[in-house]
Amino acid sequence: MPDRLSQQQSLALIEELETAKKLIEFGIIDLREQASEGFHHLPLQLLAQGLERLLKLTYVLAVLEESDGLPSIRDIKAFSHGLERIADQLVVLVAPKHGVQEDLEFIRSDGDLRSLLRLLSNFGQESRYHYLDALLDPSSARVDDDPRLQWSEFEDAFISRRPNWAERLGTPEGQEDVFHEAATGIAALVDRLSRAIARMWTQGALPEEAAQFSPQLGVFLHLRDEQLGVPRHLKGRRNSTAQAACAGSRRPSVE
Repeated sequence: MPDRLSQQQSLALIEELETAKKLIEFGIIDLREQASEGFHHLPLQLLAQGLERLLKLTYVLAVLEESDGLPSIRDIKAFSHGLERIADQLVVLVAPKHGVQEDLEFIRSDGDLRSLLRLLSNFGQESRYHYLDALLDPSSARVDDDPRLQWSEFEDAFISRRPNWAERLGTPEGQEDVFHEAATGIAALVDRLSRAIARMWTQGALPEEAAQFSPQLGVFLHLRDEQLGVPRHLKGRRNSTAQAACAGSRRPSVE
């Protein structure tokens, strides 16, 4: 079967895959660096953008396999920043394919993942400018859209699973350890989702053209279970703006 993507389209796909991969990797790194600092806007921004791009690219190729043509820009924009909706539509498209059923079940039913997708979807669609909205029009800023509150609620689910977490939060050292352990759990969740999506590019869920682009996703594709959430060196990593923004600040203890 001849390639259905032009050279220009192929180059654009490579660039977009590289961007998605780097945004996710940087998001995980900043999540770890800010675990005990309480500033999660940057990792939220990076993870929301990176996972949205990766999900949309995978959906685009799934449509190519299904209909022998690419979706329109309008079709993709209709998803807005709704990661849950994109993920669900992607699962529907690739469900008949073999080789990715375990990954599909994870995307469908893992409670932590569904919570993360809702959190990132809401961040992209509603809460990125929550505090600016609260400044300009306090009556329009809903408490439920506060990204700090949303993240804390999500993070607390991971914190509460840590051994002796309540006692450990009573000391600065214990608090830092607990937040970093929670960040590791969340990073593992992001890694597992990224790996699940990357596998679709190599295990027959997407058209044959997808395989030639899969090396762009090798960092996720080849992750073993024991490597999920484990810090990885990212070549060329620079200090993030979040580090500077959070210098000297500390997150208050969870009550």
